[in-house]
Amino acid sequence: MFTGIVQGTAKLVSIEDKPNFRTHVVELPETMLEGIETGASIANNGCCLTVTAINGNHISFDLMKETLRITNLGELNIGDRVNVERAAKFSDEIGGHLMSGHIMTTAEIVKILTSENNRQIWFKVQDPVLMKYILYKGFIGIDGISLTVGEVTSSDEVKQG
Repeated sequence: MFTGIVQGTAKLVSIEDKPNFRTHVVELPETMLEGIETGASIANNGCCLTVTAINGNHISFDLMKETLRITNLGELNIGDRVNVERAAKFSDEIGGHLMSGHIMTTAEIVKILTSENNRQIWFKVQDPVLMKYILYKGFIGIDGISLTVGEVTSSDEVKQG
């Protein structure tokens, strides 16, 4: 489980592509390395991934076909950065929302409205069937950032902010 409070960003330093499979190696911030082990869960852009190898601060993750299909991780290139969060512990304060890291769909930003003290971001969900799970005052995760839903419209758009 995760909180949706991003703890840092990690640079993608290596990609190994195979058919329907990809390995990412990210350079994890030093502050996030303590106690890390193979098999640990770390959210990359909100997607729960399992650590498959550790080489100093270079951490490897395997991305299966479904992960590549349902997330934006397959579109990344070497040098891109991902939002990262270590798994929550039972004693941790949950500053965001309980997020599983199990991604359902992606969304497109359709408009951003900026005012002096506010920014509204409107999203359109890729699969409209999933709109029944997005509730006013509920929460969604965008690239690992937990956001409270401010409005849901009949045009399948979701407003954060």
